[in-house]
Amino acid sequence: MGLPLSIVDHTSFKKFMTDVDPKFKPIHRRDLTRTFLPNLQKKCVLKLKEICNQSSYVSLTLDVWTDRRMRSYLGVTLHTIINDELKSFLLAFDRLEGKHTSEKLATEFDRIIQLYDIKDKIVRLITDNASNNLAAFDNIILPGFEDYFDELQQDEEEKEVDSESESNDELND
Repeated sequence: MGLPLSIVDHTSFKKFMTDVDPKFKPIHRRDLTRTFLPNLQKKCVLKLKEICNQSSYVSLTLDVWTDRRMRSYLGVTLHTIINDELKSFLLAFDRLEGKHTSEKLATEFDRIIQLYDIKDKIVRLITDNASNNLAAFDNIILPGFEDYFDELQQDEEEKEVDSESESNDELND
């Protein structure tokens, strides 16, 4: 609801919660930030790792956002099929400090795919056309697509040979 975590320390909140449930045991803000939220985050990461282990193939979307206060965040979403249903999960939504260079994006991306051990399962990576994204992920060849890029290279070489022979024909004419 957009309320600060410190609300749990306010006397009016404590009174409200005892009216709701007299057995309610108040939680201190420090306990929330130092214990409960980190434990919840660890549970979520473990559950996501389990989902990643079950999935044979995954697709990822990656984007960078900047909020109104000019703080930048990197978001990575995982898409997979589980029990014949398309499922999507937020793998990471991390703060990015400094410039959004291609090296920084590639490093953060590598950290995330190593954390979830999905390097060999990625079949698609979707980003926008920002120059830093293109530079960071231009050299990534996903498993199973090596032949595709070999065919593209062969097609380009054939086009070059064809264009050279056409120019020679024009000169001869």
